[in-house]
Amino acid sequence: MKLLASTGLLAMATLAMVACNNNTKDATDVADSTNTANRKMADSTGMYAADAATSDFFVKAADGGMAEVALSQAAENQASDKRVKSLANMLVQDHTAANDKLKQLAAERNVTLPAAISTEHQNTINDITAKKGSAFDKAYVDHLVDAHKSTIDMFKKAADDVKDETVRNFINDMIPKLQGHLDKAEALQKALK
Repeated sequence: MKLLASTGLLAMATLAMVACNNNTKDATDVADSTNTANRKMADSTGMYAADAATSDFFVKAADGGMAEVALSQAAENQASDKRVKSLANMLVQDHTAANDKLKQLAAERNVTLPAAISTEHQNTINDITAKKGSAFDKAYVDHLVDAHKSTIDMFKKAADDVKDETVRNFINDMIPKLQGHLDKAEALQKALK
């Protein structure tokens, strides 16, 4: 119980320190800074902190996952093609479930996740949602193809770099699901041309 309370106090102190110095930073930068600070404190106190590869994976995956859900929720409302709406609905469900599992795994490993979508992803969402009708549909699906290719590459690299077996199992379970999303997005991309 003492260890749990100490870990909580350590995390709160680290968050407070980082937050004071990072008011204008991107949410992913704040999470990265907090995780780095936690590793440094853990080194001196003997408390557990996830290694750099694991915390880096969690931050990138959480940022991408939150962005995917936000953009797909917009597509559920804004898409003009019912196939695009259907794909968006599936992605909201699948990525929400993956995000929830990611949050659980990160919490168990004392990894701080971004509190909001990164500026980069938010700018992409804003650009795509500014479009209307078939222009929106095409931009959304084109983005899905590019984003899923990048995400699959990132997950494959993390599968090699992350030492935590449970996290690696999560990563390896997600790769075929992400590939399935990519396959559907690519098929829809061809159909929309």
